Amino acid sequence: MPPGELKKKKKKSSGKGKSKKGITGFEEFYADPPITPDEHDEECDLYDARIQTCIQRYRRRRNLDESRALIITKFLVLGGVEASPTKGFTGGLDKETIENSTADEIAAIQATDFVRSGTTNSKYYDPLKPEGWVVDFEGVVKGFLWANFLHVGISLLNNCSSNTAPQRIGCADKQITTYCSVVKNFLNYVLAHAVCPEYTDNILAARHVCDMAESELLSMNYLRGGLPGDFNIAASTLYGGRYKGNQLANEQWGTPVVTDPDLDVLEAQTIFKTAIALSGTDEMFNAVMAEEVEIIGSQRRFMEVIKIELPSPETIAQYLSVSKTVGKDNYCRSLGLMHVKAWEGPGIVEEDMTDDEDNDHKTSNNGLIETFWLEHEILKHCFLGLKLDVTVHELNIGIKFFDDLPGLFCSFFTYLPNEKMIGWKEPKVRPRKTILMWRKRQ
Repeated sequence: MPPGELKKKKKKSSGKGKSKKGITGFEEFYADPPITPDEHDEECDLYDARIQTCIQRYRRRRNLDESRALIITKFLVLGGVEASPTKGFTGGLDKETIENSTADEIAAIQATDFVRSGTTNSKYYDPLKPEGWVVDFEGVVKGFLWANFLHVGISLLNNCSSNTAPQRIGCADKQITTYCSVVKNFLNYVLAHAVCPEYTDNILAARHVCDMAESELLSMNYLRGGLPGDFNIAASTLYGGRYKGNQLANEQWGTPVVTDPDLDVLEAQTIFKTAIALSGTDEMFNAVMAEEVEIIGSQRRFMEVIKIELPSPETIAQYLSVSKTVGKDNYCRSLGLMHVKAWEGPGIVEEDMTDDEDNDHKTSNNGLIETFWLEHEILKHCFLGLKLDVTVHELNIGIKFFDDLPGLFCSFFTYLPNEKMIGWKEPKVRPRKTILMWRKRQ
């Protein structure tokens, strides 16, 4: 450096040109920036096109990875929007189009989500044929989150091969959280930009479903591993339920498994008699000790939980003392009460059933509140509104238990007709081709 020349200080970067790739729009405390008056006027005009423009701008303003993009796509398709998980325009934009188009116009060209008029596919909403459709954000969210809890997605309910699926199949906890957060993020965007202010209450209700769904579906993941509980399995083993005579492998339940499906007769007797001694009456105990207990009725039932009674600290201590006497921790788990009422059922008809068979398991005692004994650890994860499809057995001592659970449903369970249309393709008339078969004459 020549003498006398001062060293110039480096100008600090303002940071305005830095990349914002790290921001996805799904951060816990993320919020859309305030809208300027000019942007408000612009969006009032844009959203005359309503939800279509909203969806296209939402995709452009969120850094959607592959999994989140697929969740949004499945949600939109269930709601009657024509959507695709990949870009339909793959050839790129020519230079002239880029130079003569605004950012919004380019985004519209490359968009994959549309509410088309005159579409031939009846699984999508058509503004020219609105009959049979209703705007219901809450209903679509309920149906979507429940269907995807089945892990295989909407196609499972579409096939309706068996409504035992809700009991056998679930999602990982992380998947449940992701699904709920992505749907809620979209609803927040719709609210923030006043896309359809006349449906604000309905959107707020849908957002509440997302919060409720995350809690309930996480609990159901646990219940799939915990039900029917040691007491119910013990009763089933001793008195002719599905566990009697063979120790069933527990492959249909998820993890963590609280229930022991391999109780032998001696263990079943200890668990059942302990429950009767500590939670039952003297008459029940005398009948059990005299071996005068038997099943007097069995029926497949739909039930909804209306009240949960956890055991008192004194009751828990009594069961723990029995476990210590046996020499095994938690050998006899403390029992609480689950009160249920009749439920009309999920409305998913199983295949290969006659009308009589379908009506058999729909029979219920309307207005009757029933009580079942369940372990404390399981009851902690039960919630009001939990719905069960179970086979109930009644003993001649006044106790009812269940062992077979073809279905387990959350409180917001909703089966949408839209689900039947997911894989629907409009039939096409094809001309019949005549094939002539020639043979050589004799």
